[in-house]
Amino acid sequence: MSNDNDDEYKVGYGKPPLGTCFVKGQSGNLLGRPPKRRKSEQCDLPVVLPSAKLFEEEARREVSVKSGDRQEIMPAIQAVMRAQHHKAMSGSVYAQRAVLERVTRNELIEFSRRRTLFEFWQDYVRKARGSITRAAARGEEEPPFIPHPGDLEFDYDELTVCVAGPINSDEYARIEHIRHLSDLVYEMSVFDTTAANFDASDPQRSRVDIWLLHFAWLQSQLPRRLRGVSDKLQAEVAQRIYRRGYRWKADLKERFSKMGLPFLQFGPGSLTWPIGDLKEAMAILPPATG
Repeated sequence: MSNDNDDEYKVGYGKPPLGTCFVKGQSGNLLGRPPKRRKSEQCDLPVVLPSAKLFEEEARREVSVKSGDRQEIMPAIQAVMRAQHHKAMSGSVYAQRAVLERVTRNELIEFSRRRTLFEFWQDYVRKARGSITRAAARGEEEPPFIPHPGDLEFDYDELTVCVAGPINSDEYARIEHIRHLSDLVYEMSVFDTTAANFDASDPQRSRVDIWLLHFAWLQSQLPRRLRGVSDKLQAEVAQRIYRRGYRWKADLKERFSKMGLPFLQFGPGSLTWPIGDLKEAMAILPPATG
């Protein structure tokens, strides 16, 4: 009977050997379908990889680089640049070309940036001075420019601009406070003749005019254009000197008090402003400008 079956089933095209065929009712995958990965096991990266962020993180990652007999810690991008420079110095034409192109491109970008800013501030000064000139011709007060055109210093060799004065409203208010205080101290040096005493016979007993010392220190805090005693202040002081019945102590005491720097009264006719009070008041002021 076996011979009859062999005659009926012949292995050939479309007829694989019976021993390799799937058994009816049994799965061909004995291990079964693999389980799905949990969400926590899946990659957290979005479908579109943030390549720019990843590249930046890798570029800033710190690596150890051998430099002579010691190891240096530096960002990976710096290590790549150093390797490229070393290769260029070793004679690699391609590395030399890449380094030169990069340096030249950076210099052109920096030059363009400086020239743009330089021309912008030149135009700013030209327009600001024109406005100041027109205001003076009309007898008006000078417009409060921040920064003031007189505080801008141009370096034509490096194409840089330096601001030697206030650059915002807060700094402007502080400079105005110092300027007003400097004017008041100057007036005190004029009216308070007891603030200084020079004894030629005994210089050790001489006293320096403390008001002039305060004035000099306050002047050092101001921009160059605001230093010195203005013609307007000199004229006002001269008028007060020749004014009959001018009570300079009461006037200056009131004006100092309005600025938050009151005098101390010690007995009748004695008016004192301790130097410690000035130091405390000046502690919040900015350092001396150039």
